Amino acid sequence: MENFTALRNGILEHRRAGKMPPFDSGIFDHLLARCNWATGIYHGCALALAFDFGDVSLKEAIQRCLRRLRDRKYINYPEGTGKRGGYDILIHKYEVAIGKLSGMRLNAWSRNGLASPEYEPQNGQHTVDTRSANGEKTVGTRFVSNRAGRDRRQANHNPTSAHPPILVIRSSACRCAGTAQLNF
Repeated sequence: MENFTALRNGILEHRRAGKMPPFDSGIFDHLLARCNWATGIYHGCALALAFDFGDVSLKEAIQRCLRRLRDRKYINYPEGTGKRGGYDILIHKYEVAIGKLSGMRLNAWSRNGLASPEYEPQNGQHTVDTRSANGEKTVGTRFVSNRAGRDRRQANHNPTSAHPPILVIRSSACRCAGTAQLNF
Protein backbone atom coordinates (compact mmCIF):
# COMPACT_ATOMS: atom_id res chain seq x y z
CA MET A 1 0.00 0.00 0.00
CA GLU A 2 1.48 3.29 -1.08
CA ASN A 3 0.32 6.86 -0.68
CA PHE A 4 -2.04 6.64 2.25
CA THR A 5 -2.56 8.82 5.31
CA ALA A 6 -3.30 7.30 8.70
CA LEU A 7 -6.05 8.83 10.83
CA ARG A 8 -6.04 8.14 14.57
CA ASN A 9 -9.18 6.50 15.98
CA GLY A 10 -9.31 9.21 18.67
CA ILE A 11 -10.01 11.84 16.01
CA LEU A 12 -13.07 9.87 14.89
CA GLU A 13 -14.28 9.85 18.50
CA HIS A 14 -13.86 13.64 18.69
CA ARG A 15 -15.89 14.02 15.50
CA ARG A 16 -18.70 11.86 16.85
CA ALA A 17 -18.70 13.94 20.05
CA GLY A 18 -19.06 17.15 18.03
CA LYS A 19 -15.63 18.50 19.01
CA MET A 20 -14.46 18.82 15.40
CA PRO A 21 -17.00 20.23 12.91
CA PRO A 22 -16.92 19.12 9.24
CA PHE A 23 -14.99 22.14 7.88
CA ASP A 24 -12.34 21.77 10.62
CA SER A 25 -12.18 18.02 9.92
CA GLY A 26 -11.51 18.65 6.25
CA ILE A 27 -8.71 21.12 6.95
CA PHE A 28 -7.21 18.81 9.60
CA ASP A 29 -7.29 15.86 7.18
CA HIS A 30 -5.68 18.02 4.49
CA LEU A 31 -2.89 19.00 6.91
CA LEU A 32 -2.32 15.28 7.62
CA ALA A 33 -2.17 14.45 3.93
CA ARG A 34 0.14 17.33 2.99
CA CYS A 35 2.50 17.42 5.98
CA ASN A 36 6.01 16.02 5.97
CA TRP A 37 5.28 12.38 6.89
CA ALA A 38 8.68 12.01 8.53
CA THR A 39 7.97 14.83 11.02
CA GLY A 40 4.21 15.60 11.18
CA ILE A 41 4.85 19.24 10.32
CA TYR A 42 3.03 21.14 7.56
CA HIS A 43 4.78 24.24 6.23
CA GLY A 44 2.35 26.74 4.78
CA CYS A 45 -0.37 29.19 5.75
CA ALA A 46 -4.11 29.77 5.33
CA LEU A 47 -3.59 31.21 1.85
CA ALA A 48 -1.55 28.17 0.77
CA LEU A 49 -4.34 25.89 2.03
CA ALA A 50 -6.92 27.99 0.15
CA PHE A 51 -4.84 27.60 -3.03
CA ASP A 52 -4.76 23.82 -2.44
CA PHE A 53 -8.57 23.88 -2.49
CA GLY A 54 -8.62 26.08 -5.60
CA ASP A 55 -10.43 29.01 -3.96
CA VAL A 56 -8.44 31.90 -2.45
CA SER A 57 -11.66 33.38 -1.05
CA LEU A 58 -11.50 30.60 1.61
CA LYS A 59 -8.44 32.24 3.23
CA GLU A 60 -10.32 33.94 6.11
CA ALA A 61 -12.47 30.87 6.82
CA ILE A 62 -9.33 28.71 6.90
CA GLN A 63 -7.61 31.21 9.24
CA ARG A 64 -10.54 30.93 11.66
CA CYS A 65 -10.46 27.14 11.32
CA LEU A 66 -6.72 27.02 12.08
CA ARG A 67 -7.32 29.17 15.19
CA ARG A 68 -10.09 26.79 16.36
CA LEU A 69 -7.89 23.75 15.76
CA ARG A 70 -5.09 25.45 17.70
CA ASP A 71 -7.41 26.51 20.55
CA ARG A 72 -8.59 22.89 20.84
CA LYS A 73 -4.94 21.70 20.75
CA TYR A 74 -5.15 19.59 17.58
CA ILE A 75 -2.37 21.66 16.00
CA ASN A 76 0.15 24.26 17.13
CA TYR A 77 1.88 27.05 15.25
CA PRO A 78 3.75 30.22 16.24
CA GLU A 79 2.02 33.53 16.84
CA GLY A 80 1.84 35.66 13.71
CA THR A 81 4.53 38.25 13.10
CA GLY A 82 2.57 40.28 10.57
CA LYS A 83 4.85 39.13 7.78
CA ARG A 84 3.63 37.18 4.79
CA GLY A 85 4.74 33.67 4.11
CA GLY A 86 4.47 30.14 5.38
CA TYR A 87 5.14 28.85 8.87
CA ASP A 88 5.35 25.44 10.51
CA ILE A 89 2.06 23.92 11.67
CA LEU A 90 2.71 21.04 14.09
CA ILE A 91 0.08 18.28 14.15
CA HIS A 92 -0.32 17.24 17.78
CA LYS A 93 -0.03 13.47 18.43
CA TYR A 94 1.09 12.81 14.85
CA GLU A 95 2.48 9.26 14.74
CA VAL A 96 5.59 9.19 12.57
CA ALA A 97 5.66 6.09 10.38
CA ILE A 98 8.71 6.75 8.18
CA GLY A 99 12.24 8.04 8.62
CA LYS A 100 14.50 8.20 11.62
CA LEU A 101 11.65 9.33 13.91
CA SER A 102 9.53 6.31 13.00
CA GLY A 103 7.66 4.98 16.02
CA MET A 104 7.63 8.37 17.74
CA ARG A 105 4.72 10.73 18.37
CA LEU A 106 4.88 14.51 17.92
CA ASN A 107 3.96 16.47 21.02
CA ALA A 108 3.19 19.96 19.72
CA TRP A 109 2.30 21.33 23.17
CA SER A 110 5.12 20.10 25.39
CA ARG A 111 6.93 23.44 25.75
CA ASN A 112 4.36 25.67 27.47
CA GLY A 113 2.48 26.43 24.27
CA LEU A 114 5.51 27.25 22.14
CA ALA A 115 5.30 25.74 18.68
CA SER A 116 8.45 23.70 19.11
CA PRO A 117 8.33 20.04 18.07
CA GLU A 118 9.15 17.38 20.61
CA TYR A 119 8.97 13.67 19.82
CA GLU A 120 8.06 11.03 22.39
CA PRO A 121 7.59 7.26 22.32
CA GLN A 122 4.04 6.29 21.39
CA ASN A 123 3.40 5.06 24.96
CA GLY A 124 1.91 1.64 24.32
CA GLN A 125 0.24 2.40 21.01
CA HIS A 126 0.45 -0.38 18.42
CA THR A 127 1.63 -2.86 21.02
CA VAL A 128 1.75 -6.44 19.99
CA ASP A 129 1.00 -9.10 22.61
CA THR A 130 2.18 -12.66 22.32
CA ARG A 131 0.01 -15.73 22.50
CA SER A 132 0.81 -19.38 22.87
CA ALA A 133 0.02 -21.86 20.10
CA ASN A 134 -0.98 -25.35 21.29
CA GLY A 135 1.10 -24.98 24.44
CA GLU A 136 4.24 -24.74 22.32
CA LYS A 137 6.50 -21.73 21.93
CA THR A 138 5.10 -18.23 22.17
CA VAL A 139 3.72 -16.86 18.94
CA GLY A 140 3.80 -13.17 18.10
CA THR A 141 4.31 -11.28 14.88
CA ARG A 142 4.55 -7.56 14.53
CA PHE A 143 3.51 -6.36 11.09
CA VAL A 144 5.25 -3.25 9.79
CA SER A 145 4.51 -1.76 6.39
CA ASN A 146 6.75 0.88 4.90
CA ARG A 147 5.76 3.56 2.39
CA ALA A 148 7.07 1.68 -0.63
CA GLY A 149 4.53 -1.04 0.08
CA ARG A 150 7.01 -3.74 1.02
CA ASP A 151 6.02 -5.71 4.09
CA ARG A 152 8.32 -6.68 6.90
CA ARG A 153 7.36 -9.25 9.50
CA GLN A 154 9.32 -9.74 12.70
CA ALA A 155 8.46 -13.17 14.02
CA ASN A 156 9.28 -15.00 17.22
CA HIS A 157 7.57 -18.30 16.63
CA ASN A 158 8.28 -21.99 16.31
CA PRO A 159 8.91 -22.65 12.59
CA THR A 160 7.73 -26.24 12.98
CA SER A 161 4.35 -25.19 14.35
CA ALA A 162 1.39 -25.82 12.06
CA HIS A 163 -0.37 -22.75 13.42
CA PRO A 164 0.18 -19.36 11.76
CA PRO A 165 1.37 -16.43 13.89
CA ILE A 166 -1.36 -14.34 15.49
CA LEU A 167 -1.24 -10.56 15.62
CA VAL A 168 -3.05 -9.06 18.61
CA ILE A 169 -3.62 -5.32 18.60
CA ARG A 170 -4.91 -3.55 21.69
CA SER A 171 -6.40 -0.08 21.38
CA SER A 172 -7.87 1.94 24.21
CA ALA A 173 -9.42 4.34 21.69
CA CYS A 174 -11.63 1.63 20.25
CA ARG A 175 -15.29 1.40 21.30
CA CYS A 176 -15.31 -2.34 20.75
CA ALA A 177 -13.98 -4.96 23.12
CA GLY A 178 -10.47 -3.56 22.64
CA THR A 179 -8.74 -6.54 21.02
CA ALA A 180 -8.55 -7.65 17.43
CA GLN A 181 -6.80 -10.73 16.07
CA LEU A 182 -5.48 -11.19 12.57
CA ASN A 183 -4.15 -14.54 11.35
CA PHE A 184 -1.40 -14.60 8.75
